[in-house]
Amino acid sequence: MLHTLSNRMATRLANHGIINSESIEVYVYGLELVFSFFFSSVVILLIGILLSRVWETIVFLTIFVLLRSFTGGYHAKTFTRCAIVTFTTYISVIVLSIFVRYIPLYVYIMGVVIGFLIIAIVAPVEHPNKEIPQNKKIKHKITSMIIYLVFVTAGLFFYYYNVAITSSVFFSLVADIVLLLPKENMKGDLGSG
Repeated sequence: MLHTLSNRMATRLANHGIINSESIEVYVYGLELVFSFFFSSVVILLIGILLSRVWETIVFLTIFVLLRSFTGGYHAKTFTRCAIVTFTTYISVIVLSIFVRYIPLYVYIMGVVIGFLIIAIVAPVEHPNKEIPQNKKIKHKITSMIIYLVFVTAGLFFYYYNVAITSSVFFSLVADIVLLLPKENMKGDLGSG
C-alpha cells in the first residue's frame, strides 16, 4: 500500500517535471519513509489518547525519534515489521510506565549511566540503507550523548513532580538503548523501519 501510494505520487511529480524521472525510485523510497513515519506517529498518538497517556506518548515519540535519528539501531526488513517493532516498543514503554510508576532514584541513575556508556561505546549504529560518512560518526555520537543527557535531566526534573513523565522518559531511553544492541540481527534484517 505505501509503495503503491509513493510510486503514484513520485510518478506524478516526474510527469509534471517537478522531479527528475531517473530519480523516481529514490523519491519512492523517501516518500515511503515519510508516509510510514506519519502513519506510525498518528496511530501511536491515537493509542495514547485512547489510553489517556498523551504526555507519556509525546515523551516517547520525542525521545524515540530524536535519539534514534543520531544513535541509529535496529531496522526491520519491511515497513510492516517496522510498524510492529515500533508499536510493540511503544506499548511496552507505556505499560511499564503505568505499572512501574516509581523508579527509585538509584535505579534511575544506574540505568541512565549504563545507557550512556552503551551510547558512548556503540553509537552510532548504521546499516546499508543509512550509512553515516566517517567524518559525521563522531558528530552523531556526541550529539546522541548530549540529547541523551538532556532527556535524562528532564526525567530527573520531573522526578518529584510527575512520576509518570519520569517513568516514560526512563523506559523510552531504555527502549532506544535496547534497539542499539542487536547489531548482528541488523545484518540479516535490514530495511526501512
